[in-house]
Amino acid sequence: ILFSSNLTNPSYILYLKEKNENFEELVKRLETFDSKCSVLENKFQDTKKELSNRLDLEFKEKEDLKNEINYLKAKVENLTDEKSKNEIIFQNLINEYKLFKNQLMDEKEKFNKISENLLNDLKIQEIEITKLRKAHSEEIKKYKESLTELKDEISSFKNQLSKIKDEFSVKVISFI
Repeated sequence: ILFSSNLTNPSYILYLKEKNENFEELVKRLETFDSKCSVLENKFQDTKKELSNRLDLEFKEKEDLKNEINYLKAKVENLTDEKSKNEIIFQNLINEYKLFKNQLMDEKEKFNKISENLLNDLKIQEIEITKLRKAHSEEIKKYKESLTELKDEISSFKNQLSKIKDEFSVKVISFI
């Protein structure tokens, strides 16, 4: 404080001038030093602002990354939930498919038994017709006609059962 107050005192400056031959040069050096200090102070302030801006930007980027990570975590949770739901749905579809397949196999078995019974009945009727043919030729003609009708009905029934079987197969395939 004492030194700086003396520098503003003109008599002290004169005293220093007389005491020191290089006073002018020292003043110039001091001014140069002061100017450099001022430039360095400005650079320091600029660097400080730049670092502050960078820090703000990095903080914002960090916050953005946190938000993005949280968003992605939420998405992963949603996708995991969806996956679990889809796995349950898929398992239910598999179970329904198995049940439907078993039902279809049962229907096929019933169809085969009915067809076998119808064929056995048809054979029995053919035998009876043969016996009756020998006994009554007129009645044999009637029986042949009814046998043909029965065969047509059986064929129609087989066709219907075959269509039902095909429809079940298509429904099972489309269901899967």
